[in-house]
Amino acid sequence: MELSDSIPVEHIPHDGKDVFQKYRKGHVLDKLIDLQYLWTTDKDKYYLEILDGMFCIMDKNNMMLLVEDDELYILAIEKMIFNGVKVIERDNIAKNILEVPPQIAIQKYKLFKDSV
Repeated sequence: MELSDSIPVEHIPHDGKDVFQKYRKGHVLDKLIDLQYLWTTDKDKYYLEILDGMFCIMDKNNMMLLVEDDELYILAIEKMIFNGVKVIERDNIAKNILEVPPQIAIQKYKLFKDSV
C-alpha cells in the first residue's frame, strides 16, 4: 500500500467531471497491470472458484488471493474468465469439483458483478 492510498481525496468537480473518479480509474488500471500474470504468464497456476455465488481467486495450492479493492478484484476476475482461466464450482453434497464451462462462468460472473 502506498502512502497516497491512505490519504483521503475529496471529490472535486472539474469541467463537469469528478477528478477523484478520473484518478481512481487510472489508479485501478495501473494496479490491474500488476495482476496481469493471473491471466497471462501464470494462468495455469491460478483458477477461479465459485463459492455461494462469489468468485474467489485461488492458486494451485488452494490458497486464496486477497484483493482488497473491490473494483480491481472484479476487473481481475473478468480478465481471468475472458482469457480462459479455469473456473470451478464445488458440489459439497457429492464432494465433487465441477469445471464450469466458459459461457456459464460468464453468466455467473454477470450475476456476481451485479450483486456487488
